[in-house]
Amino acid sequence: MDKKIIVAVDFGNNKLSIAVAYKHPDNSLELIDYRQREFLKLTANGIIQNPNNILTEINSCLQQIENENNIKIGAYWFGLEPYTLRSEIRSVACKYNGNIVDSIKQLENEVGQSVVADNRKILVSEMLSTKQGANMQGDFLVVSTTDDVKRQIEKIINNFSTERKVQFKLSPMVEAGVFLSDAQKEVGTLLIDFGADVTSFTIYREGMPCFIAVLPVGGQHITQDIAVRFGLEFKIAEQLKIELGIASADFVTEDKHYSIQQTVKLSLIELVNTIEARQCEIIDFIMSEIDRQGLSSHYETIVVTGGASNLKFLPELLQKQTDKQVIKLFEKNLQKGDKILDNTLLIALLQHINDDCRAIAKEKPSETLNAASTQKPVNQPNKPKKSFWNKFSGVADMFNEENEKPIS
Repeated sequence: MDKKIIVAVDFGNNKLSIAVAYKHPDNSLELIDYRQREFLKLTANGIIQNPNNILTEINSCLQQIENENNIKIGAYWFGLEPYTLRSEIRSVACKYNGNIVDSIKQLENEVGQSVVADNRKILVSEMLSTKQGANMQGDFLVVSTTDDVKRQIEKIINNFSTERKVQFKLSPMVEAGVFLSDAQKEVGTLLIDFGADVTSFTIYREGMPCFIAVLPVGGQHITQDIAVRFGLEFKIAEQLKIELGIASADFVTEDKHYSIQQTVKLSLIELVNTIEARQCEIIDFIMSEIDRQGLSSHYETIVVTGGASNLKFLPELLQKQTDKQVIKLFEKNLQKGDKILDNTLLIALLQHINDDCRAIAKEKPSETLNAASTQKPVNQPNKPKKSFWNKFSGVADMFNEENEKPIS
């Protein structure tokens, strides 16, 4: 098969977004379909609110995509960034038995069964390095979340309402892994995804991730601040932020006055001061958390992405606040007709995933078998009879189906 079908799902910003693409042998992507559905209370600060409703909507949308594009989807991946994520570097050791593969598996089992503080549950553990001697020692990046959040995730990946296999990836790790160059990962880079209701950040150092966190504040909170201060509807406040918003008053060259819906009057400086207060709060929290973890010297460059990073002069404000080089990521969008995929998480997932999401057709009994099984045997006294089932030796194995197993 010369190309794979990749399916990625995002539930951020109160929208269900699904992208389906062909991945060619050279890893280039060709968009098959991209759909969005408004869905209130889908997530809150990155936490899934109603798994059953989400599954119903996903299955409905995928069925439409299948019918309209003449494809069959057997699996999909979704990205997660709940604000309850925490990460830590953890070292475990085991006796080296002479087999590296077995020893690494034992290390992975050890870290998977280890206890996390505050009764948190491990979502992902990624091996960073190993040391071999009489004992095998491994350092892991362990990412955990609260018990109730993990249960919500498991309701989706362990569902049996569909034959489609469901798996997840942590959005900050996928985006950093895909969008950062090998050189950036090696020297040390902080990637910040300024999203709608969360802001996630990941540090890479010496080619490996060493920290990941999610802040429960994003672009929607800036919009809400504007709406409350000036007594505007949320949609009007969002439009104001997009069209007139600037990250800091330091970059306003001329104050202007506006009349909104003939009842609200505001100045550009007032608008920008409202935006800057919340934006600086987000930046300060990120820097404070990195300082608290002792990782301030682990990165030289900051790369920013996400919808809320489109705020004018945000990179300049961030550079002023941190005294670090700041790069705005501009990822190439995918397009098919009038459908434009500009969701950075979905683009990252499509690039990251290599498993074919195409449904595997089940084998059907052959017409020969059906005809033979219903035909009455004919007596031939002059010839020795052959056992009926000898003709179909091994056919029974055709009907064995592999049970789907949820990821651990």
